[in-house]
Amino acid sequence: MQVLYARPQQVWGSYALSGKRVVDLALVILCAPLWLPLIALLWLGSWIEAGQGFYIEKRVGFGGQLFNCFKIRTMHCDVARGCAAIKSANDPRVTRWGRLLRRSSLDELPQLICVLKGEMSLVGPRPVPLPELSRYGAHQMRYLALRPGLTGLWQVSGRNALPYSARVALDLRYGAQVSFRTDMGILLATLREIWRMSGR
Repeated sequence: MQVLYARPQQVWGSYALSGKRVVDLALVILCAPLWLPLIALLWLGSWIEAGQGFYIEKRVGFGGQLFNCFKIRTMHCDVARGCAAIKSANDPRVTRWGRLLRRSSLDELPQLICVLKGEMSLVGPRPVPLPELSRYGAHQMRYLALRPGLTGLWQVSGRNALPYSARVALDLRYGAQVSFRTDMGILLATLREIWRMSGR
């Protein structure tokens, strides 16, 4: 992995510094009998329709380290991708199976593998490709001080209906209030969004 920046220092409580990782591992491992078979089924559906089951892209992680971010493929294999944060509800590049996955956000489920590896957290800022890091401007180091999250404030506060500037503000807001209570609230709100099929 390429280290782009020195790991930033930030004053946090014991939960953010160590307890958060313990909670991530405990929840992911305990729920493994549920999410592992589900990922296999989702992968199979995408492989049948799109010819590939996974989509893998480099994203920027904690301290600027690049990592492979896993998703279930939702687009046809022979199409170009644009900004990861800009999505159309009627994008012709998205397969029928992929459209259902995006609405339910289940295409993000393989990122649990990244949580296990310590590259991501269950809750945190949205993992971004390197070209998008510049959108955080003077706040890049605050973004890099956190592990990217499978879910976060952006995902439960309007998602793609929000401008990118609002997404940056939500990531910064989360970084200023990392706590067990905040994370559990976001995880519960994420389940609500999955039930509402609010993705796209």
